This record gives sequence, C-alpha cells and structure tokens, in this order.
Amino acid sequence: MLRSSRHSSFYFAAGVGIVVALATALLMPGQALLWGSNSFFAIYLVLSLVRFARASAEFLQSNADAEDAPAWLLFVVTMAVIAAALASLFQMVAADDIGPLQSIGTMISVPLGWLTVHAMAAHHYAYEYYAGLPHREGHKGGLDFPLDQQPDGLGFLYFAYVIGMTAQVADISVSSRHMQKLVLLHGIFSFFFNTVIVAAIVNVVVSL
Repeated sequence: MLRSSRHSSFYFAAGVGIVVALATALLMPGQALLWGSNSFFAIYLVLSLVRFARASAEFLQSNADAEDAPAWLLFVVTMAVIAAALASLFQMVAADDIGPLQSIGTMISVPLGWLTVHAMAAHHYAYEYYAGLPHREGHKGGLDFPLDQQPDGLGFLYFAYVIGMTAQVADISVSSRHMQKLVLLHGIFSFFFNTVIVAAIVNVVVSL
C-alpha cells in the first residue's frame, strides 16, 4: 500500500540514520550528525524513489486514501535533518582544518538533502491529488496534466523536481486553491533553499 511503502521507507531510513549517527559518535564525535543525515537521505531515496517512480496511476488512486501518517512529523524531521546538512556545510567553510572524509560527507549531504525534500513533496502531491476524492474517470485533483492523463508516480516526481529546480511550474497547471497554496509554499521554500545552497557553495570555492 502507498502508506506502508512510503512511510516504512521513511521510518527505516530514520532508524538507519540514528544507528549510523550513534556509531559515528563513538569514532568521530564531530561528524555523527553529518553521517547520520547522509545515511537517512541515501536510504530514503533508494527505498522511496525506486518504488514511487514505478507506481502506476491506478495504484496511487486506489491506495492514496489509506494515507494517514502524521505529515507534520515528516516535515519537521526532514527540515531538521536538512538544516543539519546545511549547518555542516557552513561549518566546513568556517573550519581551518578539516579532513577529506568530512569534506566529502559535507559536500554530498547538500544534493542528497535537496533530492530528499523534493521526493517527499512528490509523495505529498500524489496524496493530495488522489486521497479522499471521487475516483472517477477524468478526475482532476488540483493539477491538470498534459493530454488529461492520470498522473503516475513519475509524473508527480517530475512536477515536484521542476518546482525544486525553478521555483515555478512548467507544463502542468494548478487548478485548485488548495494546490495553489501547496505549490506556493513549495516554490518559496525552493527559492530560499537553492539560494542558501548557492551561497554556501560560493563560500566553499572562495575558501579553497
């Protein structure tokens, strides 16, 4: 089911991240949060994206109503982990002496965090599009996809990552006020998140 596949991936990835963070704390205390975050990002992306990208419109439509996990918890935890990744990046900029392992971990945490937050946005768009609404032919749940096609998992990933890259929509129209609010928040977040990433990368390059 959509619920079990989506959130089991999240909780399993979070569990692995915690274990890695605790293990790293014994060996490299200053890098525990960094490698715990990276582990969470990598595991979540592998488990979640592989399945979701292959999910058909019929599968999403028939399973979205089962979605009842606390979305606020996913949002809070994800934002906290991404904040930790960005903090590690700025810490690397400010540090006078940093090892190659920490440098590599810090640099990969940023794209992994970016990919993770927009993957979660794609899942949420799928839920909002299908859940709690009549499953009738031609149904549109706030997004108008080209050729009136019923969107599958890849379609929602495309929509979310376009917003993540450009802070705007492309060939998919937003047709409900509720979706407009979600897209607006996603676009604003993407703009500032991308701005912070660019600023941090510039600082890293200048400090080399």
